[in-house]
Amino acid sequence: GTAGNGITDNDTLTVATVDRVIVRNNNDATNGNVTSAWMLVPFPGTDGISLREAITATQVGGSANNNPVPEIIVFNTATFPAVSQVPITPGSELPALTDPAGTTIDAFTAPYLAGVLLDGSGLSATTNGLLLSSNNNIVRNLAFGNFGFGVTISVATSTSNEVSKNLINNARTKGISINGGTSHTIKENTVAASNGVGIDITGSPTSLTIRDNIVSSSGGAGIQLGSSSPASN
Repeated sequence: GTAGNGITDNDTLTVATVDRVIVRNNNDATNGNVTSAWMLVPFPGTDGISLREAITATQVGGSANNNPVPEIIVFNTATFPAVSQVPITPGSELPALTDPAGTTIDAFTAPYLAGVLLDGSGLSATTNGLLLSSNNNIVRNLAFGNFGFGVTISVATSTSNEVSKNLINNARTKGISINGGTSHTIKENTVAASNGVGIDITGSPTSLTIRDNIVSSSGGAGIQLGSSSPASN
C-alpha cells in the first residue's frame, strides 16, 4: 500500500537509515530532496525519483546520510519493463560513485529484471556511463550505449569494485576501463563495438578477476592488460 507521505511497500525507510532507493522515471531531472537518501525517498518530487537524483542522494556520506552500509539503487519494473530497454539519456555525466561504504546499482531485483539503457549519445567522447571512484561499488544488469567510456573504475587505491552482467555497446573510447586498485571483478559483461579498447586495464591493479566476458568488434584490442596480472580470465 501507499502511506500518506508517498512511501510504498517497496521503499525502505526508517528514522535512521535508507539503504534502498527505487528509480521510478527515466528523465534526468533533479527536483526532489537530494540532500540524503533518507530525505529523497519521502520527498522525491512530483515525477518520482530519477537515476541522477538517486545517485546524488546516496553519495552523501557521513552523518547526513545516516548510513554506514552500502546503498542500493534499483529500478521500478513498471517504468522499466524487462521486455524493452527504456532509455535514460543524461544531459551531462552522471555523478560519480564516491560513497566510502559503496553503492550497488542493479537492474535486477528478484524475481524481476528491469530494462534499463543508459544512453550517452548526446555527450562527448570523454564522458562515462558510470564512474566508480570509491570502494565496494557494484554495477550490474544495465545496458550502456554511446558513451565515451561505458564504466570506469578511476581510483588507483580503490578496492573490491564489481562490474558484471552489463551490456556495453558503441563506446566511443573504451568499453570498461580499470585504472589500478585491488580485488576488482569484471565478469559476464558483453562489450560490443567499442571504437577503441573493449576492456582496458592500466595502473597495475592487483588481484583483478576478469572472466566470462564477451568482447567483440572492438576498434582496438578486445582486452588490453597493460602491465597488470589478472587473477583469472
